[in-house]
Amino acid sequence: MADELHNEEEFYQDKGWPTEEYSLCRYELPVLGEDAEGADFDQFALITNAIYPYIRLTKRRGNSHIPCGGAISPATDGWFANKPEQERNKWCPKIAWGFAAVFLANLRYDAVQKDYVLLKDLSELIRHYYEKYLKMYLQCHNGLKYKGHSPYQKELNFLEEHWALIKSFWEKSEPLKVYADLYDYAKDAETDYENFLYARKEAILTRRELKADSLNDKGGNRIINQNGERSVYVENNTGTIVIGANNEKSVAKTYKNEAYFNDIATQIIKDLDEAKVSILVAIAWFTNQRIADKLVEKFKQGLDVKVVFYDDHTNSKFGANIGGIPFKAIRGTRGGIMHNKFCVIDNQKVITGSYNWSDNAENKNHENAALVYDNDCASSYSVEFRRLFNSSEKE
Repeated sequence: MADELHNEEEFYQDKGWPTEEYSLCRYELPVLGEDAEGADFDQFALITNAIYPYIRLTKRRGNSHIPCGGAISPATDGWFANKPEQERNKWCPKIAWGFAAVFLANLRYDAVQKDYVLLKDLSELIRHYYEKYLKMYLQCHNGLKYKGHSPYQKELNFLEEHWALIKSFWEKSEPLKVYADLYDYAKDAETDYENFLYARKEAILTRRELKADSLNDKGGNRIINQNGERSVYVENNTGTIVIGANNEKSVAKTYKNEAYFNDIATQIIKDLDEAKVSILVAIAWFTNQRIADKLVEKFKQGLDVKVVFYDDHTNSKFGANIGGIPFKAIRGTRGGIMHNKFCVIDNQKVITGSYNWSDNAENKNHENAALVYDNDCASSYSVEFRRLFNSSEKE
């Protein structure tokens, strides 16, 4: 790896600016077709001094294996450096970025098998690539203003940024499609890398990798007692909230999903009463004061309680009194109404169904509600709630 790394757009800006340094991929891509015999071979050059590596396609000219620029480290005043960017990309087009580029650089074509062979273990490539960029991120986030951030929250923040980057890099790698087999292999590798990132995030969020002494409030997280155990409440910038027990020997609790058809208000009040951290409610019509009283009680206990309901005559005239709970009254954005009926509790369980939190739903209608325990489902509902609550629709 080059000693100095540069952003892709920094290369060749002017005389004295850095140029791309290459590692020529050792495999060759045979030109297939009737006139293939005696034809030159395409080959790839990995740019090694870019912060995020990418590959240029470089033709072999005669017996020369020298890539674009005429040398492994082209001079700043060389013929390639002096060309405008459009000309450089026409001569040696960029075809792959990020992890896909690193993966391709570790492939070799095996003439006997007539297939490509990965020279390094894929899990090793994935781990080294991830650790390299995590280390770079942490080095840039170790100042005093970050002293209150736990290492685990920093890594979660890195994962969010890194995930967006690798997605954009793969979208930029569309030119690789001219090599169909390589594109498919790289796409599979990208999927494996995304699965690694997802698993890493889940491991952090569920605290599988955290030691007991890391669960504290020095990072600004709220420490609560949940079912007799100290727990940590973490919220990241995607709206994900997780409660994890600070007890590595804890036995995982078994929860049972429920379906309600009768006396639904009583069941909902019971579920709300078990909330420890947050209650997010998006309900079309909210006139049931019994449920509202329980929300107000939990709000006064210090829980994060918020409500979104439909902006109409029924709620404005007959709506339940929710005290000082933050709320938003909104209308639909597609010519219809805000018709949601869901509640997210502690980002662990969701109440949803046909049941509005209204007197008519409780006393007159045939309704249903379901209590679902699922972290991923709950997180999705939390994100949607925040979208509604932070929307610019009428308050």
